[in-house]
Amino acid sequence: MSNKNQSGVVSWADAERVLQCHLRSLSDQGPGTEQLHRHAVRQFLGFARGEPSQEGGLIISEPVLVQWIVRISAGVTTSYAAKQCQVLDRYLDAVVQAGLMASNPMAEFKVRHGDQSWTKIAHAAQSHKPELALADCQANPPPPGPLQKHLQAYLRLHRAVGKKYKNNEAVLETLDRFLRAQAVTAVQDVTAGVIRRWIDQIACGPVRRLKMVHMARGFFEHLLATEVIVQNPLGAGLEYDERASKTSFRPFIVTQKQMAAILDAARQLPRNHLFPLRPQVSHTLIAVLYALGLRVGEACRLCLRDVDLDRGILLIRQTKFHKSRMVPFGPRMGDLLQRYLDARYAVLQPVNDEDPLFVTLWRRPLNQRTIGPIFRQLLTTVGINRKNGQRGPRLHDLRHAFAVHRLLRWYREGVDVQSRLMGLSTFMGHVEIRSTEVYLTITADLLKEANDRFRRQFGLVAGEEVRP
Repeated sequence: MSNKNQSGVVSWADAERVLQCHLRSLSDQGPGTEQLHRHAVRQFLGFARGEPSQEGGLIISEPVLVQWIVRISAGVTTSYAAKQCQVLDRYLDAVVQAGLMASNPMAEFKVRHGDQSWTKIAHAAQSHKPELALADCQANPPPPGPLQKHLQAYLRLHRAVGKKYKNNEAVLETLDRFLRAQAVTAVQDVTAGVIRRWIDQIACGPVRRLKMVHMARGFFEHLLATEVIVQNPLGAGLEYDERASKTSFRPFIVTQKQMAAILDAARQLPRNHLFPLRPQVSHTLIAVLYALGLRVGEACRLCLRDVDLDRGILLIRQTKFHKSRMVPFGPRMGDLLQRYLDARYAVLQPVNDEDPLFVTLWRRPLNQRTIGPIFRQLLTTVGINRKNGQRGPRLHDLRHAFAVHRLLRWYREGVDVQSRLMGLSTFMGHVEIRSTEVYLTITADLLKEANDRFRRQFGLVAGEEVRP
């Protein structure tokens, strides 16, 4: 089961076994949902079983899927056909997670067709010439712009040393599309005037705009250093207001009372058929972010194999700069994770070690786009709102709160804070203390504790020195 099938051929017995497990996971969503999934998947399995196979199994390939989509779309409403496609997509996700296939051909088919909705794909399949209509839906990549050739080499260089550079890639591709629209055909033809027009049409806040300009400047500096261009169009001669500083942002540090209210509200979130573990996932994930200071992406990428309840350790794999680390946790966090795992195992079966820890639908990992709105909803519920037009609290601010509250506890315990900072830096996954200092925001409580310690240690001596 661990060797994933590359041929797209799955035995009937394995396909049926996964279907039964899949149907059990839908038992709490009502008989109608379970019946729809059973009907749609069985219909597809019967269709795929009828195709010739040298290995005597089911052929699950894109040509077979296209034929099936055209067949089930005939004589039914577009919405019903789209629903059957969505059902099969979920089932094939389960087949992949069970180790029977290397990838989901339905998901790949959808991506190749421009990642359009199943409704649009079903509508194309219902046309007079469905094959031609589906071919017209396929995503045609745009012609390359003047930066594309050099951009890929630039990204490979930085990713080779552990940087992800996803934001840089998105910004530079945006610039590349703009240059193509401006009829710029070569990177050597990019001028300060063209860059000025690109900056002026960027629709975002000043801080974000400044970051985009810095990313573009770094790319052109690379081209200058490699002698691709002779002058940086984003050099000192470009007039641009850079007064907006990224250091002006201050994170929102929740109090322990506010954190307790947020966690309590998370436990009371309603569940739904698309997110059966919504309260458990939200409560546990937010608690992990606050109590262990993880990055949001690190928590979302956790797998079941990364949780060692016996030793009280989370294994954070290949995080920022491709580093991995072990994060210890105490008995209270262990009990919380155990309760969550019990709830997860009761709802989602079968289970293997590669499954994500925090999930929404059938084995689909939670992402920041899902938990972010939930967190903002919880903030509104407990009365934590934006003030004076400032940006509201972010999930990443829980990492700031972790660092500040840990520092505050050390001050109250009377320990040598300076000697603990290197340990805190390692715990948070930083290479050097300077990275950790970003998270040590001064709060009123922290300032009071530091002041009280200073008075206890030096107040009397200072008083004697100034006494006449």
